[in-house]
Amino acid sequence: MADEVAELVTFIAKTNKTPKEMFTMDISFARNPSLMKIYNVTQAAPNPVTDTNAVRFPMGERGGLLTRAALLFSGSHTENPVLRGVHIRKDLFCLTVSPPPPNLTDALQPPVADASLTTRERYHNKTSATSCVGCHSLINPVGFAFSKYNAFGAYQPTEPIYDANQQLARYLPTDAKV
Repeated sequence: MADEVAELVTFIAKTNKTPKEMFTMDISFARNPSLMKIYNVTQAAPNPVTDTNAVRFPMGERGGLLTRAALLFSGSHTENPVLRGVHIRKDLFCLTVSPPPPNLTDALQPPVADASLTTRERYHNKTSATSCVGCHSLINPVGFAFSKYNAFGAYQPTEPIYDANQQLARYLPTDAKV
């Protein structure tokens, strides 16, 4: 995943693309079968990639740096829009992100499973209290913008919803509106 991001950045620089294209490019640099599966591409990226031989992502599924699996991967079975928002604001945009107040002892715990809600809805409900909204009004929209990607960074127009026993309960449509 990291190599694919490095290759994207190198391609942008070597082919004199604009900085904007780094955030919109639909070219896959994936050669690893697992990453190709995440990206829903059947062909490995050629070496070297050019504008004419490039493997493109399926239309409308992803584009640019921020939709690469390396930046979306959560390390758990479900995505965490708050951690995604913090990561992007802090590590990519170099903005300060304050830690939660010490009196909110469960602030860093994921919201409780609820088979009637999407991940986005559960995180919104958990962070909409007056004591949270000051920071989360800046964090959540950034993370929610990537709600159409699962914990591995694969595109998901619908999200599998699990009950408290981790049993698949249903699929609900994802919402990436900011």
